Amino acid sequence: TLPVVDPATLAGPAIPAVFPHFVDGGGWSSQIMLINPGNSATSGTLRFADPAGQPISSLEYSIPPRGVQHFVTPGTGEAVRMGTVAIVPSPNMPWPGGLLIFSYTKSDIRVTEAGVPVSAVGTAFRVYVEASDATQSGIAIMNTTANPANVRIELMDLNGASLAATTIAVRANAQLAAFLTEIPGLQNLSLPIQGLLRITSASAIAVIGLRGRTNERGDFLITTTPPVAEDGSSSPELFFPHFVDAGGFTTQFILFSNGSNGPLGGTIRFLSQSGQPLDVKVR
Repeated sequence: TLPVVDPATLAGPAIPAVFPHFVDGGGWSSQIMLINPGNSATSGTLRFADPAGQPISSLEYSIPPRGVQHFVTPGTGEAVRMGTVAIVPSPNMPWPGGLLIFSYTKSDIRVTEAGVPVSAVGTAFRVYVEASDATQSGIAIMNTTANPANVRIELMDLNGASLAATTIAVRANAQLAAFLTEIPGLQNLSLPIQGLLRITSASAIAVIGLRGRTNERGDFLITTTPPVAEDGSSSPELFFPHFVDAGGFTTQFILFSNGSNGPLGGTIRFLSQSGQPLDVKVR
């Protein structure tokens, strides 16, 4: 899936705009698309950093009004490099929107790819996770501040009961990227697991969920899963703009609380492409 850029939610002057995960080398490469939805040109710098927060490289961008600029990492070498990307506009320039796509290619065949949006920055997030022999969830967390941050990671089951918790120190502008059973303090979990990760920090952080699966052919496939901010806000109606069922396809729906007090309840309505009600059996 690819994220959609909403011009109304572009980062303001005091809010960092970051991609909390990119990967390059060892068959992996990353594409970055920057989108200028405004009527004025914009320019700035893309700053790449390693997981320790140390600068790797930077690229200048200059985007005409309502234009797009595309960047691709080299993808060369056997070593896998990963880290974060920060968007830094030039003084008095508007912020661009954007998305990042990282992909894995083997023998000139693209095996898998996943999209990363410009990520929201906050202090508390929840993300659905699971781990089994074939499927492994993960996270990428970026400390977007210039000071070290203590990040608490709590694993809860589907009933909201705490299973395990750990606190990890993340350096200034640094990244923690790991699958669930690789996170320090969570390595000894009993599989299989389904639940939520609650990620909190007193400092501003950006988060993206990861979901990897090894298919029946032995290919490693990966996608991203969006985190939900614990901001207490809610909408009377939410939508999934696409689902598919039958013909070899299935859709999994994950509903969970964003931290609001009290139980939640409601109705899921399935609609056809013409807007008519659909009778869909779920379990």
